Amino acid sequence: MESELTLVVQMVIERISKFNGEDVTQVLEVYEYEMANRGATGVQMVPHINRVFTLDVRARVIKLSEKFREDWVGFRQALLDEYMLDDQTRM
Repeated sequence: MESELTLVVQMVIERISKFNGEDVTQVLEVYEYEMANRGATGVQMVPHINRVFTLDVRARVIKLSEKFREDWVGFRQALLDEYMLDDQTRM
């Protein structure tokens, strides 16, 4: 299962490139769709998502994933909150 989830992460990266801090909603939608199609649980989704992000964003994501290690819904909301705030600040 672990290697299959790694392949899913690679597919997501190929579809949307690596997330650079913009349009977090699209990244999450694609990631959730692909992971759900492979039968991944929320607990499995949190530790794999950090690979979808560019290095400059990854540190923030890892910090969030440590806080929400087994709570995909909480992690997803925290990530949306963090990057929606960034998007609003850039506008």
